[in-house]
Amino acid sequence: MIARRYAKALLQLSLREDLADAVKKDIILVGNLSRQKRYFEFFTNRLIAASDKMDALAGLNPLTKDFLRLIVANKREEYLYIISREYVGLLNKLRNIADVEVLSKTPLSEEQKNRLAMKLGKYTGKKVNLSFRTDKRMIGGICVKYEGRIIDGTVSGQLESLLSHLTRN
Repeated sequence: MIARRYAKALLQLSLREDLADAVKKDIILVGNLSRQKRYFEFFTNRLIAASDKMDALAGLNPLTKDFLRLIVANKREEYLYIISREYVGLLNKLRNIADVEVLSKTPLSEEQKNRLAMKLGKYTGKKVNLSFRTDKRMIGGICVKYEGRIIDGTVSGQLESLLSHLTRN
């Protein structure tokens, strides 16, 4: 995959230069910008000069800017978001960190967040980086997503599981 190769190369350079965290911050910013329609159209428009695209990225770490110059020169701008995701994933894997998204009906208390982080850390065997979202449509419980896995502890998820179990027999 093209994006993974670029992400691996950027990770190797950032580790060698001891800039992995600074590059992570920059590449997440650029990746998120590239998901917005107007920025995506700007970055992928072949009629816009490479220098104008680079001017729009002022304030980034020099290593990140050099990397983005390469992306623009090779006309790979449409991969920016995927590259940013791959970079963060590779860096997290190297550091034994799991990004975990927690979905709940209402915001969790600090105590609940801390207990959940400890339990998930033991369950995954990794340091856990939690992010939280609320969904008012939920009946109750939580849903945990990490590394392509879903732990559905929602009331509706448990009811669906029960219904499935009952209809199989």
